[in-house]
Amino acid sequence: MPKKNHDTKPGYSALIIGETGLVGKYCLQNLLRDPQYSKITVLSQRDLSLPHQKLTVHIIDFEKIHQFADLIEADHIFYAPWTALRTAGPRENFRRVVFSYPMQIAQISQKKSIKQFMMLSTLTASSQSRFFYNRVRGELEEAITKIPFQTVLVFRTLLILGKHQENSPAQKLVQMVSHLFNPLLCGKLRRFRPTHARVIATAMTEFAKIKLRGIHIFEPDQMQFFYNQLSKKGHP
Repeated sequence: MPKKNHDTKPGYSALIIGETGLVGKYCLQNLLRDPQYSKITVLSQRDLSLPHQKLTVHIIDFEKIHQFADLIEADHIFYAPWTALRTAGPRENFRRVVFSYPMQIAQISQKKSIKQFMMLSTLTASSQSRFFYNRVRGELEEAITKIPFQTVLVFRTLLILGKHQENSPAQKLVQMVSHLFNPLLCGKLRRFRPTHARVIATAMTEFAKIKLRGIHIFEPDQMQFFYNQLSKKGHP
């Protein structure tokens, strides 16, 4: 059964998919402590064991997402999984997880008049790419932005910094090398800098409240600048 408590003040409601990923975890933390959000719902494949008066967790089977359509209710949808090709298995699995799941959720959201959809994407996303990973990500971006939401916010990054659950040697190497090469990525190359998950999540949860209209795409240098400005103002 979902864990919930209706003793909350009126405010925004949010639905998060991808709370087990780095960015999703920070999004959840941000929303739980944000007084402007009164209800946070998570759709997950496992229990979070995170009791909080604003939080409701539903354990679902994403293969049968339409059976759980009644749970997709919120002012703001945050879709933040970061599925790697190597961990998804066969290509058809990757396409199903990276394209089919979010498309079904977005379509259900739009039919229920949810106005705002935020999604995590990659800097190399392109439907014309000859690389399968980038092409699927690009196809998803194009498909989502054609759905008539009031607002679609896309947050692109190349590499995500932070403490990964897997903590693989490759991830450790990226963390180490990024500190050496970041100063060299200046000017137009700044967009290729790795971005900390906290920076991306903060951009997602803060821009969600600005009430932008239309389609907006944010890249690493923009998110980092925004995060730095918030930090100067004492944002946690």
